[in-house]
Amino acid sequence: MPQNWPDGHVAVELAGANEAECLEITIHGVRHYLHSTTARELSNMLLTRIEE
Repeated sequence: MPQNWPDGHVAVELAGANEAECLEITIHGVRHYLHSTTARELSNMLLTRIEE
């Protein structure tokens, strides 16, 4: 059962100053650091699959 949707499942923040042009993506409590261009491509791929 989802709790605190969507905040309990997915979050996006700007990474700290040491991580230039990176985003901190948290999915189910696991942090991932993605460069902005990688994050954009992931977004494009997700949108393609969602539309299918």
